Amino acid sequence: MESATVSATGEIEAPVACFVRTLFSLCNAPAGATLIAWSTDGTRIVVCDTERFSAETCPKFFRHSNWSSFTRVLNMYQFSKCAPDVPSQTFVEFKHPLFFRGGDAMLNRISRKKSKPRAESKCLPRRAKRLTKVARPSKIVPRSEVTAPPKVAAGARAPS
Repeated sequence: MESATVSATGEIEAPVACFVRTLFSLCNAPAGATLIAWSTDGTRIVVCDTERFSAETCPKFFRHSNWSSFTRVLNMYQFSKCAPDVPSQTFVEFKHPLFFRGGDAMLNRISRKKSKPRAESKCLPRRAKRLTKVARPSKIVPRSEVTAPPKVAAGARAPS
């Protein structure tokens, strides 16, 4: 859940997304404790062992233990995967222009991607057809004129 904060100047700031706040605190945790840390220059986050991270850290702080789910959420918050400093490293790195070491004042500006609205041209005709169909008024038949359907013997099929 997100909560608004008050800045030093007394202005109400936008809330920081729970995922972003948790990710920031994980990156600031002591090295090795969470298997995720800042890069040497502090502009990227580095995960050194994705399998251990998803098995050990994700279940403690997120609602899953799946690496793909974690990267999907990073992508929803517009983080992008980048090449590691040293090409032979097996680390996985992500960056976001507003997410960096010491940049906790910028976290409230990181938000999820807005979903793209569907093209109305594809949805509108089907919806329009449903909305333009008008039900015909039914003829009201007195109960005395209604005939009961013929009884069907057990196991026999009704006439179609």
